[in-house]
Amino acid sequence: MNKQLKSISMLAVTGLVVAAMVSCQDPDYPAASPSTTGYNTTSSKAIVVNASNAPSITALFENVAAGAALAPGVNTGYIGVPLGSDQVRITGAGGTLGTTDLSAKSTFLTGTNYTIFVTDTIARPKGTGTDLGGIRTLTVTDTLTAPAAGMAKVRFFNLAPDVSAASARLINASGTSTATLLSRAYRTATGTTLRYTSVPAGAYTVQVYSGATVPSSTTASALVTAPVTLADGKIYTLYSQGLSRAKTVSVGTVLHN
Repeated sequence: MNKQLKSISMLAVTGLVVAAMVSCQDPDYPAASPSTTGYNTTSSKAIVVNASNAPSITALFENVAAGAALAPGVNTGYIGVPLGSDQVRITGAGGTLGTTDLSAKSTFLTGTNYTIFVTDTIARPKGTGTDLGGIRTLTVTDTLTAPAAGMAKVRFFNLAPDVSAASARLINASGTSTATLLSRAYRTATGTTLRYTSVPAGAYTVQVYSGATVPSSTTASALVTAPVTLADGKIYTLYSQGLSRAKTVSVGTVLHN
């Protein structure tokens, strides 16, 4: 073999050895870090609300935490959630949910917004079948079509466990009844109850009564009376929580936009 062929052969062998050495090195992967924004926010989004008496809860979608721990009456903002039938897990601080966390399945559709209420009490008795008692989730869809100029949109859910039906009334600054949201069965959020009512933007007093109607007098004693300000162009969900027998019923507010 002449010198030129030997040189070419040696270069080829050297190239193969270098290539083999490079291929054996570990790939340079980026460092792993937890998600801070959830899943793809262009797919579907959900708000999580602690409407129970659990002093602190954290919601996880497929084991990704949806923001910080929530006290009663506190909610997250919208967070991206995975599409399809997914695990929603509710955990409590310091064993406040008993021996097990709550784990449920919810189906999230593309381009849809949801509110997930954590309801009931941590001491709710065991039910039938697979119902282990304690807290439960209630998932509702949100329609975020903006109200007309100068208006706000509002709906009302009854999430007070010992109030079988509740009705709410909005009283404006002049003491006039502006809207009534009637006959909300406990944990019922279907059909007409999902719809929003348009009202003039402004400051209101919310009165919540037990039963399917509200008294004709705006000064009648209510389960709870609370102030709320409904801003121009905004969309709200009001909900009752707490126990009537313990006189702890309160009104929570979720702002959707």
